[in-house]
Amino acid sequence: MDAEAPKLVVPIFCADKKAPCPHCGKKGNLQRVLHREVRTLEDPEAGGAPLTYWQNWNGPADSPDGLVLNEDGRCGAWAGLFVDVLRAWGGNFNYQANLKQIVIDDQNTPVQATAFQVRNWAFGNPNVLVPPPPRLAGYLWYNEVGDPFQLNNAPQNAPPNWRFNWQGQPAVTYLGGSAQNNDNPLGGFLDHVVVRIGNIIYDPSYGVTYAYDPRNPNTRVAGFANAALGAMMTVIPFDERAAFSNFDLNGDGQRTAYWVALFKPVDVTLIRMR
Repeated sequence: MDAEAPKLVVPIFCADKKAPCPHCGKKGNLQRVLHREVRTLEDPEAGGAPLTYWQNWNGPADSPDGLVLNEDGRCGAWAGLFVDVLRAWGGNFNYQANLKQIVIDDQNTPVQATAFQVRNWAFGNPNVLVPPPPRLAGYLWYNEVGDPFQLNNAPQNAPPNWRFNWQGQPAVTYLGGSAQNNDNPLGGFLDHVVVRIGNIIYDPSYGVTYAYDPRNPNTRVAGFANAALGAMMTVIPFDERAAFSNFDLNGDGQRTAYWVALFKPVDVTLIRMR
């Protein structure tokens, strides 16, 4: 007996294959998801509650059930929901075959980039000294990191207004990006979960697709990397008195220690899918 298709506990617009997408007029859940029109139907008179992507930078839901119930989720929750909706509609898809994780591969360098910047970032003039110490080769920009790393500046009971907490004038600034019902999602990640079907990468978190190139392992996700990523980053404690640095990185005239976010251009050959 075939496994029963999953049932959606809370009905959502993207599961209705009869209702046309308000953006393109086409019917079907693919259009609803990819045009960022995913809402619950718990309150039809109000148009349904919007489901958001990373509206809460402090930790949204990590599962499809949590996304629907809490109305906010991270990439794995959105990708899982996308597969669940396709399966509920009769598609032959599953988590093991179709959910894919995009990561930065290991690098042969002392200070490895561990995260990537998604969507819109503004880069000022490079502010890492030239030539940098060998351990920082490749990094062109840095921001001094505050504590906490992320802040919500919204008044109580107001919609969230999250931002990165940089100290002083940052060389790199986050500008936000258009995601599911949210134009200010978190913009830096250790990985990103998407759905691959054939040679198309579906990214439900942002409502977009990218080409997948199976021919070359170094450029299989180049479509994603070139279109979606702004830089590669790592956050490290930086000691200006240490032997490997031994220079005044922040230019304040003092040799001190502090946390920095280091940024360097994206190398598509290091962006991998697994």
